[in-house]
Amino acid sequence: MMVHVIPSGLYAIKDETHISVPQASSYPSLSREDMQRLNYLRNPENPSILEVSIDGYISPYAINYYTRVLELATRAQDVKGILMEIKTAGGMVDQLVAFADFLYKYPKPIVTHTSYCCSAGYWIASQTNEIHAEPQSSTEIGSIGTIYIHYDQSGMYEKQGTKVHVFRSEGSTRKAVPNSFEPLDKESADRFQARVNAANVEFKSYVRRGRGMRIKSDAVWNGDTFDSDASVAVGLADRKGTYAQALERVIKLSDK
Repeated sequence: MMVHVIPSGLYAIKDETHISVPQASSYPSLSREDMQRLNYLRNPENPSILEVSIDGYISPYAINYYTRVLELATRAQDVKGILMEIKTAGGMVDQLVAFADFLYKYPKPIVTHTSYCCSAGYWIASQTNEIHAEPQSSTEIGSIGTIYIHYDQSGMYEKQGTKVHVFRSEGSTRKAVPNSFEPLDKESADRFQARVNAANVEFKSYVRRGRGMRIKSDAVWNGDTFDSDASVAVGLADRKGTYAQALERVIKLSDK
């Protein structure tokens, strides 16, 4: 059984800071090279495990890309299973509900291997069959929670002696509210809080669906992260395992 790697190509990574830069302009369609690689898998004498690499910031463009790759893999009879290699701090929640449902119902086994799987990345991983945590001290898994950051710079402008004048058309009292130039009003603050609360309810419900009784501690819900040993102990991961061991596992599941 052979392994074919289809890198996402979605992000340019700055090695020094690990900051990811979305390459949004190149999507939503798959490249010709991606199509050729996937079509190559359509060979009855070459049963394969497809690796999907999720590396960097997760955006709606990334979700569209991964969905298309996995949809093609569903129709490729010679793709027996998926090895999902995840290394991400997370990203946007946009389209994660639909993608999580897609993964949860996916007809072929998916095993996740990760050394760094947080927030939106864990939302995705929790919907796969198994999660293998890289057995090293730097492994970090979890960060179940949602956050939104608003910059209120109105005080800074006031100290600088800068006056910002915002002109809105009559009746458009909520146009561009909130913004960083005007003080954050209570209505906007309440909306932000309600949105992050609602997103977190979704996040937790999907993790509970995907992981079920494997979650062994309420500590996973406070937004903390866990190393490889602790992630297995609390149920965020199924076992410690290297890339090779995760590959062996998905091959075994695909042969059932």
